Amino acid sequence: HAFRDELRQVLAHVLQKADHVPVPLLGTHAAVPLTVHASYSREEILPALGQAAVDGFKPGHFREGVKWCENIQTNALLVTLEKDEKDFSPETRYQDYALNDSLFHWESQNQTSESSPTGVRYRTHRERGTHVLLFVRRYKKTDIGGPQPWMLLGPAEYVKHTGSNPMAIEWKLYQQIPADVLTYSAIAAG
Repeated sequence: HAFRDELRQVLAHVLQKADHVPVPLLGTHAAVPLTVHASYSREEILPALGQAAVDGFKPGHFREGVKWCENIQTNALLVTLEKDEKDFSPETRYQDYALNDSLFHWESQNQTSESSPTGVRYRTHRERGTHVLLFVRRYKKTDIGGPQPWMLLGPAEYVKHTGSNPMAIEWKLYQQIPADVLTYSAIAAG
């Protein structure tokens, strides 16, 4: 019992000091087993969104930063903020960064025009009853070489866009972006 009591004290202390207060997903995403401001690997995110099958799609085969999840009518955007030349080609070093604690600037894939089915889905997601979940990480890899997890910033809503191929979209988040994410996002933005 002493060990359990000490563990509870340590956990309580850690939660008090946590910079990222977990927020449950609500509404349409209430059944999705993910929490806003928690971090997840690709192998956790995609199955949680219903995007894995023993005899079909495997999360480990997913390389793009966007996944349309038909089953929950949701665009999952997985963003790496600081993109180095070793892991990202010039064509895939998209300009993605927080504008402030509730707005996020994101560039679509190069092949996405504002009139393409995907571009229209982004722009009109509210009217169509579809959704957007934004996941962000600072780097592709951790200091020891493993993949860095993505933090779920939460549901986002289309505000506006400029350009095409790629589209530069501004998303409004329902939950405030944590201060540390704002800081490393500012570094990534230059």
